[in-house]
Amino acid sequence: MVATDRTLAELDMKAQTNEPLDPVEIEQYRSYYRLASRHADMAFLQYQQRLITEDQLYGVLAPLRHHLGGITGKILWAEEQDRNFAPGFVEYINPMMIY
Repeated sequence: MVATDRTLAELDMKAQTNEPLDPVEIEQYRSYYRLASRHADMAFLQYQQRLITEDQLYGVLAPLRHHLGGITGKILWAEEQDRNFAPGFVEYINPMMIY
C-alpha cells in the first residue's frame, strides 16, 4: 500500500520520523497499523498451529515491526495490546520492541 499510495507513504514517513500527527492523521495511521497487527496476529495463530514456520512468521511480522520502530507505533501497541490477539501473541512481540 505504501508503495502505491503517496498519501499513505507520507503519513508513514511522518510517523516513522516521530513528527507530530494531527487527529485525522492519527486515525489514518491507526487503521493502517491495525491492518499490520491483525495480519501478524493471524500469522502467529497459524504458527502456533504449525501451519507456517517461524521463518515464515517472521516475514509476515515485517510490517508490524516497521510500525513498532516509531513512537506512534509504540504508543498504538501499548494502547491496543488487549484487543483480543491470539494467546501468546503480545508476549511474542514485546521482546522485539526497541525502546
